[in-house]
This record gives sequence, C-alpha cells and structure tokens, in this order.
Amino acid sequence: MKVAVVDIGSNAIRSTFYGIDQIHGDEILMKKLSYLRLPIRLGEDVFKDGKISLAKVSNVLSMSHAFKHLCMIHEVTDYRLVATSAMREADNGGALIELVKSQVEVEIELISGDEEAEMIFESIFLCEQVDTTGSYMTIDVGGGSTEITFLNHGERCEAKSFRLGSVRCQNSVDQDEWTKFQQWIKKYAKKYQPSRAIGTGGNINKMHRLCGVRNNKVLSLKDFEEKVEYLKQFTYKELVEEEKLKTDRADVIIPASNIYLEAMRQAGVDEIIVPKVGLAEGVARKLFRHHLEKS
Repeated sequence: MKVAVVDIGSNAIRSTFYGIDQIHGDEILMKKLSYLRLPIRLGEDVFKDGKISLAKVSNVLSMSHAFKHLCMIHEVTDYRLVATSAMREADNGGALIELVKSQVEVEIELISGDEEAEMIFESIFLCEQVDTTGSYMTIDVGGGSTEITFLNHGERCEAKSFRLGSVRCQNSVDQDEWTKFQQWIKKYAKKYQPSRAIGTGGNINKMHRLCGVRNNKVLSLKDFEEKVEYLKQFTYKELVEEEKLKTDRADVIIPASNIYLEAMRQAGVDEIIVPKVGLAEGVARKLFRHHLEKS
C-alpha cells in the first residue's frame, strides 16, 4: 500500500510518497519513497497583498497536474492535498481550490491550525526521546503561523495557533500577536511544567543540522542561541554562498528561529527535541490507518 501527501505551506509546497515498512500492533512504521520540495512561496503574496498572484496560481495548477501523474506512476492507494495558513487567508484561496478541482480533478483541503497540530501529534511519540509519561511543549513554526501544544502523559492538553511565521515575520512582527504568544505560553507552561520543547518544521530541522547535533540528540537552548547569533552576522548572499543555505531558506531561518527561541524562553525549557517529523507524516499515518481498519 502507498499513500501520498501534498503540504501546501506558506513558504513552500512539499509532496511526499510513503509506503509501509513495518506494522507493530497499532504502530505503523512508514518509509519515504519520494520527496519533492517546490519553492512556491504563497505567503509572500498573501501576507503583503491579501491574495495569491496569477503567477503562483499557475504554479499551483502545474504542481497539481504533476502530482496527479506521479500518483498514477507510484500507484498510490490514496492521497491528500492539505493547505495551511497562506491559502486559508488568501482572498482568492477558495477560488484557487475550485480551479484545481475543476481543471485537475484533485481536491485541496484547507486545514485549521488546530488540525495541523493534531496531525503533527500523530507522529511525535514515535521519537525515542519522547516519553509518553512526560510533559512537553511542541512548537511548529510554519511560514504563516505557529502552533503551540502542551502535551502531558501522552495527551494533548492545550493547543493554540498564532499568526506568527517565518515568512509573515520576515520584515516586521505584529507586537500584539507576539505579546499574546508570550503570555499564553507562560500561562500554560506554569500549569504543565514541560521538561523539554519538541520542535517541528523545516527551519528547526535545518538548525539542528547546522548545530552539528546528531539525529537522536537534543539541541540545547545555549547552542541554538549561539548558532543564531553566528548566522546573524552574514548577509543573505553570504548565507547562500558561504553557509550553503537554500535561497528560500536563507531569508526565513532567522525569523523562524526567533519564534522557537522565544517560546522556549517563555516556557522555561533549555532543550529542544527535533524528531524530524511534521504535518505530512501525520496525514500519511492517518491515511494508512484508515485503509488498514477498512481491510
């Protein structure tokens, strides 16, 4: 059985194809068969002009056609295309979804920040550093929004989505939203006393690698802060040419890192687990579970 997921984010569009590696009871171990990341930054238009430009509408249509053909080649059982913050907020987001549906015959689903956090939750406890009896705060920073969730004894206790993201906060930060973010985290951190943060998203995955941390090791707040300060000394061009960052990563990694760091400081945690899972893994796992339960 194979499934495919397209994550239409604010900073990029990612398509991933999965198969099943092993099944242990209720636990599904997946294997990634194919991955394609397209630098189609919908948030660049939406957070400035309120709508998706014609050029990017054309890009989304082309991506949808290509994805449909890839699904045929991979012979997938099922697939989902899910869109987050930028598509939710775009004045023409609904019209674009209808256009893709009529021209390509695939359906893009808009999911809320809470649904996004729930999907990510699907995969987090497969990480060996995460103990189901512990207390954690998850931080998922996307291009347009940040989802914070407090986990306690394997359960989602509190979750909230904030209009703070790597693309949205590139040039300026909404101070009212920033204050709400700080206060909300401080309030629930006091209640649940998380021992560590859990970070998901492309930017924290990249920072984890840049800090030289091995996959199964946690990243300390101190090392994270020092690496951010180091990167701040470089221009955008230098980050691309000398630090070898992708062009659509180099301009957002610092704004994203600032959000992760502030969340950790407000919660009083000094380590972050980076399990390298995200929305797509959670969606895929739900698709597999749905079909296995039917069979």
